[in-house]
Amino acid sequence: MQRKLSAPEEKRTDVSISTHMLIDCFKNLADIQILISADSDQIPTPEAINTNFTTVKTKVYFPPERSSADILRKYSPVVYSGNNENKFAKSIMPIIVTNGLKTYTKPISWTGK
Repeated sequence: MQRKLSAPEEKRTDVSISTHMLIDCFKNLADIQILISADSDQIPTPEAINTNFTTVKTKVYFPPERSSADILRKYSPVVYSGNNENKFAKSIMPIIVTNGLKTYTKPISWTGK
């Protein structure tokens, strides 16, 4: 029996992020764009924004222990390549969230434990 090789699945994440950031610029919905990625495939995103929307600022934050600052710095005037763990830790969803009517619990798989 011959094994079928599986092709990597493209989730279109890079294109989706870029598209939404550019749409926000075209619709004049943002004056600052923040990209959280260490993926150098995202270089065209801040490059296009900086070239075509000069009133929109771009900032790039790298997830903890990930960086491609040397590449992305060319295209974004503000690149945060240092230790961003405190910033990311402050933005993590609490285990229990309530809106006064209903309580939601974060799935265990999201906690990394």
